[in-house]
Amino acid sequence: MILRNNIKAFYCKYNDPAYIKTAKLDILYRIAHEDNVLDVLRELQDYATEIDVNFARKAINAIGRLALKFESVSDACMHALEDIIKSNVNYAFQEAIVAVRDIFRKYPHRYDSIITTLCDNLDFLDDPQAKVAMIWILGHYTDRIEKSHALLDTFLQNFLDETVEIQLALLTATVKLFLKRPNVGGPLIEKVLTWTTEQVANPDCRDRGFFYTRLLALDPVIAKKVVFSDNGSIEVTLDRMDRKVLDQLLLQTGSLSSVYHKNPQTLSLGTRPRYLPDSPALEETARQYASSHLQEQPPLRVYQPVRTTDMIPEYPSMLSTTTMEDSISFSDAKTEMPTVKVGKLI
Repeated sequence: MILRNNIKAFYCKYNDPAYIKTAKLDILYRIAHEDNVLDVLRELQDYATEIDVNFARKAINAIGRLALKFESVSDACMHALEDIIKSNVNYAFQEAIVAVRDIFRKYPHRYDSIITTLCDNLDFLDDPQAKVAMIWILGHYTDRIEKSHALLDTFLQNFLDETVEIQLALLTATVKLFLKRPNVGGPLIEKVLTWTTEQVANPDCRDRGFFYTRLLALDPVIAKKVVFSDNGSIEVTLDRMDRKVLDQLLLQTGSLSSVYHKNPQTLSLGTRPRYLPDSPALEETARQYASSHLQEQPPLRVYQPVRTTDMIPEYPSMLSTTTMEDSISFSDAKTEMPTVKVGKLI
C-alpha cells in the first residue's frame, strides 16, 4: 500500500541503466492498482516509444498484461495498443500482436474491430511469437476475416522452413478454416496435411497431422466440437510472491537472492534461513513464520564412533618418574627389536 501511493519514485529516468529501467518497469506493473493504473498506463505508453528496443517491447507487453489484470482499463489498454499498431514501427507492431492475442482470449469478441487493423499490417512480420499470435487470430476469427484464407496461404508459402511452433499453429488454423469455410479451406488443408504427415520430420507436428487427418475423416461434426472446444479465458498469473519467500528476501537485502527473487536456500544449500522476532506489529501472515526457528528441532547429526587405536599408536605408560632410566622395548609379531634406552624426563 505504501508503494502504491508513491509510484512516481519508480518512473524511469533517461539516464537510468537498462537493468534499472527493467526493474522499475516490473515494479510499476506489480504495484499497479485500481487507483493508479491509469497513471501507470500513461507511463508505459511513453516507454513504448523508447529508443531501446528491448525495453520498449517489455513496456508494450506490460500494457497487455495490465488489460488482463484490470478489466476496468482494458478499453484504454486496447486503444493504446491500437495506436502502437498504427505507428508502423515493426518491432512495436509485432509485440502488440502478441498482447492483443492474449486480450482476445481473456475478453472474447469484445475487441473484434481491431482485427481489420491487424490484417492490414502483415508485410514485415518476422518474429516467431508474433507469427504464432497472428496465425491464431486468423484461425480463430476465420469466419469474420474475409481474406483469411489468402492470408493463411501467404504464411504457408514457407511452411517447411518454419519453426515447429509456427507449423503447429498453421496446421490448427488451417483445420479451423476448413471446418468453418470448407469451400476455400479444402485446397489448403490437403497440402498442409500432406506436408505434416509426409515431409515434416518433427514427431509432434507429424502426429498432430495424423490426428487431424483421422479426425476429419471420421466425422466433421465431431471434429468441429474438438477443435473449437471452449478452453476458457486466459488466466492472469498472480504477481504476488509467497509470503514466506518474501519475508526471506526482505531479510536478505543486498544479497543475490534479493536480486533474483529466489529463496536463499535455492542458491546455496548451506545458507541458513533468517526469521524476524515475533511481534504484535507484524502481519498475521508474517507472524506465523516469525521466530519459527525457535520451535524447529535441530538437525539430526549422526556421529561415527572412532576407535582410539586408529588415531594414535599405543605407547607404554610413563607415569613413574622415580627411576632415572626406563627401558621401552618395541616388539613386532614377527621381528624382535633391540631394547632402547630412554633418558631422564626433564
